[in-house]
Amino acid sequence: MEAREDRAKEKAEALIAEFKDDFLLCLATYHPVGLPGEVPGKSANTKWAAGQVLSEIIPAHNFNLATCVFTVGDADSEFHPEYFAALTYYFVHAGGPPGETPLRYLTIWQPPILHYKNYMTQPAVVRIASLITSEHELANLADPNATRVPYSTYSISAVLANGVKGWDPDWISEDWHMALKCFFATGGRLKISPIFLPILNYAPEGDSWYQTVVARWVQAKRHALGFSELVYLMDNTQRVLRSVEGRRNKTTFLWRLSFLWFKLAMIHLFMAVFPVIAPLNGIMIAYFSSHQFTSTLTINSWTFLMNCVFQCVGILAFLGVFFVSVIVYESVKHRIDGTSKASCFYRSAVMHFLTTFVECAGYVPMFFVFGGLAEWIAAVKAAKTHVFDYAVALKPKMPATA
Repeated sequence: MEAREDRAKEKAEALIAEFKDDFLLCLATYHPVGLPGEVPGKSANTKWAAGQVLSEIIPAHNFNLATCVFTVGDADSEFHPEYFAALTYYFVHAGGPPGETPLRYLTIWQPPILHYKNYMTQPAVVRIASLITSEHELANLADPNATRVPYSTYSISAVLANGVKGWDPDWISEDWHMALKCFFATGGRLKISPIFLPILNYAPEGDSWYQTVVARWVQAKRHALGFSELVYLMDNTQRVLRSVEGRRNKTTFLWRLSFLWFKLAMIHLFMAVFPVIAPLNGIMIAYFSSHQFTSTLTINSWTFLMNCVFQCVGILAFLGVFFVSVIVYESVKHRIDGTSKASCFYRSAVMHFLTTFVECAGYVPMFFVFGGLAEWIAAVKAAKTHVFDYAVALKPKMPATA
C-alpha cells in the first residue's frame, strides 16, 4: 500500500481480514512518500514492496529465495482461478542442463491481458482500443517466434528480480523496463513465456462518456511514454556488449537485441506514422486519378496493384479484429461485468460481430489519430528526460460492499 493513500491502513486490514485464510501469510507494507530517486507510480511501489519481501519477509520466515516468485499486478487485475497453479507447474518444470542457469531464473511468465472486465459499458471509441490492445498482446503470446515483452501483470522469480536489484523507481514503464534490465543482466537469455490463462481488467471509465474518453486519453499518453525505453536500450547496449564473452555470444546477444529493438520501436513508430501515411496514400491516389497519371493506374501497374492489395489486407485485418473479439468475449463472458443483463445484440455471436463492427469501425480513424498524437507527445518528452509524472486514469468505482 502507498502510505499517502487515504485510509491505506484501513484498506489493508480489510483485505487481510478477508483473505488471510486463503494464504500462508497475508501481510501489508506501506510505501513511504518522497524517498530519494523515486517518482510516485507503479515502478516505485513495486520496488518498495519487492525490497521489503527480499530484505524482511523472506529472511524472517526462513523462505528459500530460490523457490520464491513475484507476481506483479494492477489493483484491478482479476486472475484466472488456475493461474497460480499453472505458474507453479511452469516454474518447477523450467529446469536446464547441469552446470547451467535453470530457465526458471531466466524467465518472465506472462498471461494474456484482456481489457474486458467492463466491456459492456465501454464507449465504442474506448472499446476499439481495448480490442486492438488485447488482441495484440494475445497474438504475441500465441506466436512462438514472436519477440515478447511483459505487459501490466506478470510473474518473475525472486532470484532474477534480486539479481537485477529489483525495479527501478524512476522509470514509468515498469514492465518493459524490468524486461530490459533482465535482458541485459542475462546477456540476452531472458525468455518471456506465456501462461494462457487470461487476466481481465478494467478499461478507464468515468461517470460520463466524456470523462471515460478523457480517462482513456490520459492512459494512452502514459502508455506512450514507454517510448523512453528505447533510450535506455540504446544507452546500455555498448556497456553490456563489452561484458559478454566470446564472439559467438556477442553475435547471439546482438541478434536477439535487434529483434527486441525492432519490437519496441515498431509499437511506437507504427502508431506515430500511420495517421500520416494512411491519409497521404489516399491523397496521392486521388491526385493521380484526377491528373495526367490516370493512364498508369491500371491493374498492370505493380505499384497500384500492391497498393490495392495492402489496403484490402488492412480492411480484412480489421474485420478479423472484430471477429476475434467476439470469440474472446464468448470465452470469458462469465467473468465480464453485466453480461447477465446484456441486450440481444450481445447474446448472439453474429449480432455481436455486426454490432461491434457498426459501433467501432467509425472510430478507427480517431483511434489512430489520437494514438499517434500520444506517441509524438511522448517522443518530445523522452528527448528531454525519462522521468515523468505517473498519471492515473479513472477506473470504475467499486460498490462499498465489494
